Amino acid sequence: MESIFKFVLHRPAVQQKPDLIINLSQDSDYQIELAKSINQNNPREILKKASGDFVKTKNFIKSSSELKIYDKLIIFQTKLDELSKKTNITSEEIKNSVKDSFGSTVVTIIKDKDYLSSVKNLKDTIIAIKYLPEQHEKPIEELTNALRDLEILQLLNTKTNLFKSGTELKKYRKRTLQLPAQADLKSVLTQRENEKKRQEEIEQKRLEEKRKNIQNKAALYDRLKNAIKEIMNLDYANLESTPQKAHEGFIPPKEVRPLNVFMENIQKMNTLGQLEILNAKTQIEKGINVKSIASTQTPVIESKVIEIPPKREFFTGVDDFKPISELSTLFRFKVGTERNLSESTLALFKERKFSITDMGIDKVVARLKFEMEELANELELLTQTQKTNSINRIGTTLVVTTSPMMSMWGHLPTYDVFLSPDFHILDNRIPLTKGKAVPSGIADLIIVKQQLKGYAGRDVAHIENILKGELKSREHRRFNQTISDSLIETETIKTEEKELETTDRFELSREASKTIKEEASLKAGLSISGSYGPTVSFSVSAEGSLNTSKEEATKTASTFSKSVTQKSVEKLTERILESNRIIITTEVEEKNIHKLDNTGGSGHISGVYQWVEKVYEAQMFNYGLRMMFDFMIPEPGAYLVSAMEKAHASKLVIQKPVTFTLLPNQITEVNYNYWIHEYGAAGITPPPEEYITKSFNYNAGNGDDKTDYHHSGIIQIDEGYQAIQASVGVVCNQWSSNRVVDMVLGRQTHRFPEGDWLWITNLNNETESIPMGFKTNDVSDIALALEVKCQRTSRAYKKWQLETHSKIMDAYKTKLADYEEKVAAAELRAGVEIEGKNPVLNLEIMKDELKKNCISILTDQHYSLFNAIENNSYGLPQINLSENEAEGPYVRFFEQAFEWEHITWLTYPYFWGRKSKWEEKIAYDDPDPLFNQFIKAGYCRAVIPVRPGFEGAVDHFMTFGEIWNGGPLPAISNDLYLPIAEEIAERMDMPGDEIIQGDPWEVRIPTNLVKLRNDDSLPKWQKDANNNWIEQ
Repeated sequence: MESIFKFVLHRPAVQQKPDLIINLSQDSDYQIELAKSINQNNPREILKKASGDFVKTKNFIKSSSELKIYDKLIIFQTKLDELSKKTNITSEEIKNSVKDSFGSTVVTIIKDKDYLSSVKNLKDTIIAIKYLPEQHEKPIEELTNALRDLEILQLLNTKTNLFKSGTELKKYRKRTLQLPAQADLKSVLTQRENEKKRQEEIEQKRLEEKRKNIQNKAALYDRLKNAIKEIMNLDYANLESTPQKAHEGFIPPKEVRPLNVFMENIQKMNTLGQLEILNAKTQIEKGINVKSIASTQTPVIESKVIEIPPKREFFTGVDDFKPISELSTLFRFKVGTERNLSESTLALFKERKFSITDMGIDKVVARLKFEMEELANELELLTQTQKTNSINRIGTTLVVTTSPMMSMWGHLPTYDVFLSPDFHILDNRIPLTKGKAVPSGIADLIIVKQQLKGYAGRDVAHIENILKGELKSREHRRFNQTISDSLIETETIKTEEKELETTDRFELSREASKTIKEEASLKAGLSISGSYGPTVSFSVSAEGSLNTSKEEATKTASTFSKSVTQKSVEKLTERILESNRIIITTEVEEKNIHKLDNTGGSGHISGVYQWVEKVYEAQMFNYGLRMMFDFMIPEPGAYLVSAMEKAHASKLVIQKPVTFTLLPNQITEVNYNYWIHEYGAAGITPPPEEYITKSFNYNAGNGDDKTDYHHSGIIQIDEGYQAIQASVGVVCNQWSSNRVVDMVLGRQTHRFPEGDWLWITNLNNETESIPMGFKTNDVSDIALALEVKCQRTSRAYKKWQLETHSKIMDAYKTKLADYEEKVAAAELRAGVEIEGKNPVLNLEIMKDELKKNCISILTDQHYSLFNAIENNSYGLPQINLSENEAEGPYVRFFEQAFEWEHITWLTYPYFWGRKSKWEEKIAYDDPDPLFNQFIKAGYCRAVIPVRPGFEGAVDHFMTFGEIWNGGPLPAISNDLYLPIAEEIAERMDMPGDEIIQGDPWEVRIPTNLVKLRNDDSLPKWQKDANNNWIEQ
């Protein structure tokens, strides 16, 4: 029979009879010690110590020859070998074999202490050998066969007619051994669950603390932001200011008022005139010459001038100094204003042990903003900005497009990326861990074969009718002719002209000398080659320095003239003519003559032609079982994507800028720097300050007691600010205690009486400018200092937001255009290049990646301990012999124990993977559809068969976490593996290479052949007893 096709039938193992299993559990001292180690912190070490102690006792059997009933057992095994070859077995033959071997009946033997101790020691010995790798070289198969045959005596005690054939006896002599208390032994052998649980608790606690820390800081950030907003919205009428006091003022006494003084002066002048007249009369009476007086036009009266004493000098004074508390001079709110704040903001200030009435408003806002910036930096360190990656190919270039994800902060990420926990790594050369993978069942290798049974007629293909006396003749003629004609002609003409004419004139007047010195140092390195036309070519290799010094001394004058004319003429004519004419003529003539002659026939003739089909018998054959492992692998292409992103030789990384979707009112003092950095924006100014101060000063002096000072002016307010508070300080020298300075500022007025130094007042949100003026009274010297506190207007802040948004948007568009240009350039360079890799290479990559992940699941490790190469003292790599001694067998075992070449897998969609990678997976594009599907997969199901003969070794590893280093390993397993082991053992004992599977069936295959029926009757079919249509 010939093979048609192969397939694998994956199915669960058939459950075997309970009496086909030998349970190794018993109440021996050794197994009691094993049970004690179940709940210990280091079960593996305790278990191995207990096994090592047992090996040192006399109960440990190194060979079956150490059994006390060894001689009797050998005879019994020989008898059983003979019975296994028989087709039929009677109970008398079994009884006679037992009696001939042991000299007594079954009932007596199983109660014998030598028999009981042999069975007991064999069970413990087999378990100890499985637990201790150093005991793997012991003949475990020999000991297992001895235990199996001795256990047959126990079966014969309860079932005398159990074995009716040699096949049945052979099946029981190959029974599987079941290890004791698998669930308990699992916890004995590994701390994986406890360690994993402990690590998960630590990681969960760390993540919870980190999450809580981020949430607390984010909440505090919001509280600070809201506090600043509340402060800015408070009514500035609540600002601390100097209370106004009434002042009665004063006016001079009546006698010193200007009118009274004027009238008094006139009165005094009249009095003085009268005194002068009286004085003149008195002199006349005393004999003064009146004639001389009369001779003048104006009478002259001699008088004596009354001298007025010199003006007295005055001195000024100063007020008493009364210190003002620092608190009363601050730019702050009045006590009680804090009641207008929310409870959250009040609690915020209480935590910081200050309030808006304790310090200047500008300082409060600055302090809160500083804390916000510190929080923003801390949050940025606690989190990491997420990026989305899309991978595709442009030609042979792998293009990775990265784009940061915008967060609600504007620059602070809202996605938490937490670090992996630090796991404690044991200092071992190879992993001692095993995974939770269990065999998923067994698979039958099925081959369908077919055997040709014969040919059968089918439908009528053609009917040829020939009438009586008719002659039919057909002639077919086929003629083929081929003619080939070829002509080749080549002609080359080359013309080159060259002519050289040189004229030199040299005139030397007196004397000339010239010295040239060149020094050059050259190194090998840069290679340059070039070709100029058909006659010049050069190749230069140079790296380094060329140092040329040239000294030229001329003592006399010289004139040098050189004229060169070069022309070349060269003619070359070449003509090559090649003519090749080939004529090929091929003639083929075929004649077929088909003649049907019924000229001498007695009647009409009909020829019935039938289609012919082949009839095959098909049969399935089972060529053996495979133990199968089924793995579910998350994101099988995750590592490949990461590796391609980082190490691809032709990778082109193009960063796509994060989409700028913020509105102007979403630009803040906190996030605008992020966007400047993100897009490289230029020309952006910082936001205007919350508060600024405008100032004015005036000083004058050196006047007398009649001098007063006054001044008025305009204080300019910067655009975008409004005046909210002013403070005016005055210092002066005074003539008297009644001195005053009157001040007007905007719509506010104030009088500085004696002892008043500082005035603080709230203003009326004036913009652009604010008028001011003052005047003094009874002041000899004055110095005035004025400060106006201005707050930023909401209009100014919005204007800054608009301007900043516009410049950031321009920078974003520029960066986006640059990105699009790079993508377009990559597409242009790609042209019509072949995309992707060879699908065969991709298939090998996928198989290797699946193998890596499957072994990780099997061994519960990620290859961290494999380090068989080290650097020697010269820094060169060399083999670490100690590591290689342990790792070599470990690697060989997993490469040989599974038929990796027969791995099959099925991928599942992307949405079973990490949600953060969905966009990246959807965007990936590769021309190889299978590889593209593999990379995008969220999960992958892989099925791997165990290589025949390695079933026991794989089961040993899955039970103990150690590879089997001994010889042939019989089926000694746990309850999960027992059905598989039994079925495989049963299959191995069957004769032949294949087993017939199912019933054969008939297969009919049409052909292009036709046959002529023996007569001119038409074919008929009818059903047979099996409902098959048979031609009559």
